[in-house]
Amino acid sequence: MLSAADGTNCWIGARLWDVTGGALVPDSEVLVQQIDLNVSTATPVITQGENQHAAILVPYTVPASRLVRLQVVKHYTGPNPSTARVQSDANGRTTMRWERIA
Repeated sequence: MLSAADGTNCWIGARLWDVTGGALVPDSEVLVQQIDLNVSTATPVITQGENQHAAILVPYTVPASRLVRLQVVKHYTGPNPSTARVQSDANGRTTMRWERIA
């Protein structure tokens, strides 16, 4: 979720990190959301460009048990966004699912 002031271009990216292996899960980096906000002083028009993507679906073969973590990063130009976060449930958790293929 992003909220920002005039002149801000902000984006949130996410990826899966194999903590056990100490490496990025291949092909797991995605753009979660981008917002580019411009307010015109000549007319009462707010131009807001948005891009959103959230799902990471990637096959990942591991030799044994692994700890895989979701990592999120915020990038921006212009004023610091007032809100930049990945929505979580009431317990502060973000859902991550997997399917074991034997």
